[in-house]
Amino acid sequence: MTAVIGTASGAAPEIVYDGLTGFLAPVSELAGLLSRATELDRAACRAAAEQRFSATTMVASHIALYQQLLTSQEQRRLSLAGRVPAAGPSPVVESSARDRGRVHGRERPVRNEIPGTGAMNPSASTTDHHVPDTGGLSSDDFWV
Repeated sequence: MTAVIGTASGAAPEIVYDGLTGFLAPVSELAGLLSRATELDRAACRAAAEQRFSATTMVASHIALYQQLLTSQEQRRLSLAGRVPAAGPSPVVESSARDRGRVHGRERPVRNEIPGTGAMNPSASTTDHHVPDTGGLSSDDFWV
């Protein structure tokens, strides 16, 4: 491995062991460190790089990270399982089903229905406005 001479910014401090695998210094001091590069042991630089950055080490590090993430996700899922209500109808769905046909607690006439009669208004046209396909849902399904 080639010795590194650089500034102590970015990822350099995580990669370079100052004095072992290279030198880190402010920009104003970098030129002075060039002559010191010969002081570094190339074999020690290589050994440090292989120990930290070999394919085997990197794969092992990634596997450990993935296992940690999976374990924490499983712990989170189990933690939430204790707080999530059992499966069944949602209170929102139950209340909207109970209040179907009501808006803000008052009866709402069915579209084109003559209020209070249950009869359809023959003069009202369903083509007066566009009604998008909602897959069977109405705004009542979202009232809380």
